[in-house]
Amino acid sequence: MPVVLANGLKFPQTSDHFLHARCACILAGEKTYDEVLSSGVGFDRFVAPFAQEAEGLLYLASEQYERKTASKMNVENHFPIESGSNIQGWAA
Repeated sequence: MPVVLANGLKFPQTSDHFLHARCACILAGEKTYDEVLSSGVGFDRFVAPFAQEAEGLLYLASEQYERKTASKMNVENHFPIESGSNIQGWAA
């Protein structure tokens, strides 16, 4: 799923890259997230290589839970995080 920027630059994206770009968008704040979600415009800035560092957001909750409780967080019965795993959530 490549992302093409306005200037024609193409960033090849794996499903992991797309997932990490989504994390970067979330980390940009609620206003930015809502704007990108409602308009579909502006997501391209989160596909740049620096945004791939946002992957840590995926593990933040379970790491903090374990730190606070000294037990593993059971996440097996929750929503999957993999890109494309919730096709019904992307239907128009």
